[in-house]
Amino acid sequence: MTWSTLHTEYIWYDPKLTPQPPVDFGTAKMHTFPNWGVVTYGAGLPNTQANTFVSFKSGKLGGRAVYDIVHFQPYSWIDGWRSFNPGHEHPDQNSFTFAPNGQVFVSEALYGPKLSHLNNVLVFAPSPSSQCNKPWEGQLGECAQWLKWTGEEVGDAAGEVITASQHGEMMFVKNPIGMRHHNWHCALF
Repeated sequence: MTWSTLHTEYIWYDPKLTPQPPVDFGTAKMHTFPNWGVVTYGAGLPNTQANTFVSFKSGKLGGRAVYDIVHFQPYSWIDGWRSFNPGHEHPDQNSFTFAPNGQVFVSEALYGPKLSHLNNVLVFAPSPSSQCNKPWEGQLGECAQWLKWTGEEVGDAAGEVITASQHGEMMFVKNPIGMRHHNWHCALF
């Protein structure tokens, strides 16, 4: 048996209506995406010198939905992480990007090797257990072209944004840092 859903959408166009942006268009705002553990400020604004963009990530590996399916196993036909292959993920717990005045200043590694320092994540030194980039210690699962997600500590690390708030043009984000950083603890932002 095959299941499918048919979606039909209609776009109505009235040439007599004058296009108008939303009332608060052009105003920088903070947006929180709790399922992914991502907070952004300034998204959707034109790329000009008057606008700034910042993003911060502190979420569960694969997002909340995938993490919960893997760890709580509500479906018998799901075979753990092998069904989702989080190898493309980055060691980006507590990572950020920053583009002040419309210019990219802090970016990320995108599709590159999975190294903490390439994803703007805090690293610590000295560390006797550093696997790469000695003497610096980064996140669990780093040091390869693909995230080493098969280690129990890596797959079980569950970051989250505890709180995020905006006051004027200032943004505050609070999150735990210990689980993905070999139990290091520090304040960030």
